[in-house]
Amino acid sequence: TPVNQPFVRCLPEAAGVSSAKIADFLCEIAEDETLNMHSILILKDGKMIAEAEFADQSTSVWKYTFSACKSITSLAIGFLYDEGILLPEEKLTEIFGETVENLLTMTTGASFNEIMAVTDTDWVKGYFSGAFVPGNFFYNSLNTYILSAIVKKKTELSLSEYLKPRLFDPLGIDNYYWEKCPMGIDKGGWGLYMLPADMAKLGQLVMQ
Repeated sequence: TPVNQPFVRCLPEAAGVSSAKIADFLCEIAEDETLNMHSILILKDGKMIAEAEFADQSTSVWKYTFSACKSITSLAIGFLYDEGILLPEEKLTEIFGETVENLLTMTTGASFNEIMAVTDTDWVKGYFSGAFVPGNFFYNSLNTYILSAIVKKKTELSLSEYLKPRLFDPLGIDNYYWEKCPMGIDKGGWGLYMLPADMAKLGQLVMQ
């Protein structure tokens, strides 16, 4: 369906940007055979000044956001903090000494990762059954999945259900789908499909 609450569109020059410069940039991207570009949206001062589609791609269909959705999961944790439901210093379990902040900053040192999750049904149990060497940055998408699991445990709502009235509805984002783990928890660190223009809304929100 059409984008709800679309960005106001204007010519690049009306926003102080050269159309020729944008055209050169898009042509350079299109000619680069090392890229598999789907689409590009360019915003300036909250207005859409350019939109481009490559090959047979379309901005009117969902795109897989990959790890960009980790930032959306982090926004949910921010909402929990603002509502007094969760503190960054809060311990995840009585046994496991790491905190929510470690998950947000990828410093848990958790050994359980995406590859292990493929062969395990209960990802939360698998995560806490693994080894931890906390302190240093180590990129692991299961850290963000655990943040999604925290949202579920604290609110009894899935991550996407919790964000709907707080983030998605106010921004007019209604075309999205978040994959779930075998236990029915939104994956959090990946698995989100969303329209490019709606992803741009989130970028504009954070900028403001």
